Amino acid sequence: MKKKSTFRFCLLTLIACVFCMRVHVSFALKSVCFSPSSCCENNIVELTDKARYSIDIAVYSLTNVKIYKALVKAKKRGVAIRVISDKSQSSSRFSLISALRALNFKVRVNKKVKIEHNKFGIFDRTIMLTGSYNWTESATNDNSENCIVDKRKRIISQYMRRFEELWKMYE
Repeated sequence: MKKKSTFRFCLLTLIACVFCMRVHVSFALKSVCFSPSSCCENNIVELTDKARYSIDIAVYSLTNVKIYKALVKAKKRGVAIRVISDKSQSSSRFSLISALRALNFKVRVNKKVKIEHNKFGIFDRTIMLTGSYNWTESATNDNSENCIVDKRKRIISQYMRRFEELWKMYE
């Protein structure tokens, strides 16, 4: 009888642990997207629309008009926005980085590395999006790319630390 009770207790404990791990992961990883599709684009726009305090972005390229418009709306709401981009990409004719600069966005480009190839955004320092997804029309409509939305504090703090390093490096 005692062996059955111990076995049941261990089994229930194991089931509870697995359930807790699954719940934790489901709350930490909000979504995973693959393109070509509008999933990554929609996540970026949604996170931008919901941001209340800050948005920190490090992107290789920005040509996506929907994302650009969401950033402009967020700035008008008073959200503090900082953008890091690749020097050569930011001066390309399709880039919207110069349009952000014209609207007094805080923008910096790489000076000490050959290519600024990051692709992430941190929203209110509580949720982030990262992956191979370039913030471009091509990434949404033509390319095979991916992104994840993550709420894990430990991961976000590492990305914030890296963003701050890059921000200082590109002064």
